[in-house]
Amino acid sequence: MSFIISKLTNDQVFTSYNKPEKGKNYEATKKILVRGIQSIHRKESMQSQVVAVTEVSENELETLNKNTSFADFVKDGFIITTKSDSKKDLDAAIEKLSGVDKSSLLNKKQLLAEIKNKDRIDVEFNKAG
Repeated sequence: MSFIISKLTNDQVFTSYNKPEKGKNYEATKKILVRGIQSIHRKESMQSQVVAVTEVSENELETLNKNTSFADFVKDGFIITTKSDSKKDLDAAIEKLSGVDKSSLLNKKQLLAEIKNKDRIDVEFNKAG
């Protein structure tokens, strides 16, 4: 088994297609789900760096490595793969992730830094008519 470690905000489904005969449409041959961090529902997600780990077979990993979208996420530092399930190896792999998903939620430290950097915070209240 292999593990995919992801800093992506949302789950991603990577789809493989067959090469169609001339005049035919592409058909999906395999869909592989890679979990994002929004799939993790826990209090610690606001307090520390969170990653999602998805377990895949060797065949699925081979298929993913041929997928250009998956390769782009790996190249950009959002996804890394490992074949080891030891905590030490997983922690080392997590340290290699460098991608920052701009659509992800801020953790507590980031939120406090964001507030501190603002001169003032504008808040609008909806008033009932």
